Amino acid sequence: YYDHGLSLAKSVHDINLENEITLEIANTYRRMKRSQEAITFYQKAEKISRLRGDQKNVVKSLTRIADVYAIQGNVETALQYFQKASKIAIAMEDLEREGEINNL
Repeated sequence: YYDHGLSLAKSVHDINLENEITLEIANTYRRMKRSQEAITFYQKAEKISRLRGDQKNVVKSLTRIADVYAIQGNVETALQYFQKASKIAIAMEDLEREGEINNL
């Protein structure tokens, strides 16, 4: 079902839907304990999110990749992905605060 939805989203150039389906495919692989496939789809979702400028889903994708590596026991790689996600999340929070200050 996801493959059909993904193909459809791509054919109508709906990048938002493509990203959501890609994340769901990755989540499904993670639940099935198919780590490498999950990582591959989370990386695809990260790339799509970056192209869209969607920092929130970039953070989500990076965090999920880190989770999979942590479950595998690959703590060092998991930490690298958590740190990448953390830097973006902090930058996002700073931008939100800057917007709040500018609105005063």
